[in-house]
Amino acid sequence: MVCIVCGKEVNLDHVIFQNYQGPVKCFSCGTMMEVKTARGTLDDVALQGGVAAGKGKSRSIGESAA
Repeated sequence: MVCIVCGKEVNLDHVIFQNYQGPVKCFSCGTMMEVKTARGTLDDVALQGGVAAGKGKSRSIGESAA
């Protein structure tokens, strides 16, 4: 997935992120995001404690937002 603040790639290519809901940190800028995945697809991403940035825009976890 792509960080919703800095646009750098955040690697979620690990089995733990196949069905996950929780915090993810961008190691480029330090932004904490709340992420929800289902069956390896990004379902929702938001700033932690913020407004959803990607709700309803399902895509593969490794796929960049273009």
